[in-house]
Amino acid sequence: MSQRASGGAHTSRTMLLADLSSVLAACAPSASQDDYREAVIRDNSAGKDSLSSRQRTFRYLRELYQLDIEHPPFRAMRRLWARDVPGRPLIALLMASANDQALAATASGILTTPVGDAATSATLAEAVEREFPGRYSPAVRAKIGRNALSSWTQAGYLHRNSPRSPALRQPIDPTPGAVAMALVQGQVDGLTGERLFGTPRAALLDTSTATLHDRAHEAARKGWLEYRSRGMVTEVDLGALLAEPDDIRLPLVERVH
Repeated sequence: MSQRASGGAHTSRTMLLADLSSVLAACAPSASQDDYREAVIRDNSAGKDSLSSRQRTFRYLRELYQLDIEHPPFRAMRRLWARDVPGRPLIALLMASANDQALAATASGILTTPVGDAATSATLAEAVEREFPGRYSPAVRAKIGRNALSSWTQAGYLHRNSPRSPALRQPIDPTPGAVAMALVQGQVDGLTGERLFGTPRAALLDTSTATLHDRAHEAARKGWLEYRSRGMVTEVDLGALLAEPDDIRLPLVERVH
């Protein structure tokens, strides 16, 4: 069942960052979706206490992240995951929001919250209702709000001093890998050049266009992509991140300058 048919993984779960990290660590970069299924359900790589919990975990991880090496954004994510450890939470957030309409609908509630102010699950539930009026019952909207609040916290947009304290908005500093992931998603949607820096995915990184370009340049210096900007013309080549599955095991060599 797809995330659209189920109403979005966030009707039941958060972005499951810790589970994703455990599962990716347990599987080879070239693993197939069947390999991921075995890792979660048979080998219990996410550390769940029952078979039904393992099955649900695999279902939601698949909905949020695909776990399919034939899926171009996941190939790029898998490569960037290995090369940009600090960027993992943002990389995961970008993937999850692209695959879960419920999580994506809460973005406006986060991005319009000033730094230092508290975000609430009710605010996020209201954002979902604005985006999809009447689609979710009040109870489901409330659950999405709670789960999304946790996900935005896992991704670094929010901070709690204790489990019961308010979730305060904090600035984020997108890494080169996170920006590269946003560019990949834009290209998969059919965009090129400067338009890659103005997509909804790029907007989720909540930074200036100049910073996005700076991070893309950093990613190019590392050899993760090709980037050229001259005046009003920007060229981006993401072939190294989107190469076919047979090439997934080939390391991207970081350039030394």
